Amino acid sequence: MCKAAAPRPWGWFPEAFCYQKSPRLLEPGEFRLQTLLALSYGIKAVAYFTYGGMKSVNMLGFEASPPLLTEIKQINKDLKTLEPLFGSALPLFSETVGDKRTGLRVSGLWSGEKDSLALVVANLDYQTDRKPNLKLEPRFKIKSKENVRVSIDKPTWLTMGAATDALTGEKVATQVKGDQIELEMGRIELGRIIQIQSKGGS
Repeated sequence: MCKAAAPRPWGWFPEAFCYQKSPRLLEPGEFRLQTLLALSYGIKAVAYFTYGGMKSVNMLGFEASPPLLTEIKQINKDLKTLEPLFGSALPLFSETVGDKRTGLRVSGLWSGEKDSLALVVANLDYQTDRKPNLKLEPRFKIKSKENVRVSIDKPTWLTMGAATDALTGEKVATQVKGDQIELEMGRIELGRIIQIQSKGGS
């Protein structure tokens, strides 16, 4: 979709409804993981998709799930925090580390406004299904990973500066070995977003 929209910016439209006969809404962790993956493709907007007149066609909106509504509000705040980094970010690479069903999806984007490499790491080790979940019966289960170390190719334009968690500001330990950058990620549940500044960047 991002290629089809090029060179114009594109947005992501997650489903924010379900049919009453099949009450399966996105779960908080499920939605956050989808958001991470969408960011890795360089989205510039998020709009929650639903059909008009839901009550007349027997549909439920995301307000039917208080945990999801809370997570949507938090993700909206997080996206505002990430706006300076991702507002002009362009995808550079995306690869799967380990098994395609249980590994990590590692994506890098160039943020020209911040003169930085934005690194999105998403955990693919999860299970889910379409069974009803409005009675708070979780259908999405993620298997967290411990002591995660990620190695990426160092972009030629990057003069290695500080690496921090883009949401918390926590410093991330890095090592440059030749043309590779190694990052100590620690524990990863759903994923992390790391900003690696080029020296002289902001």
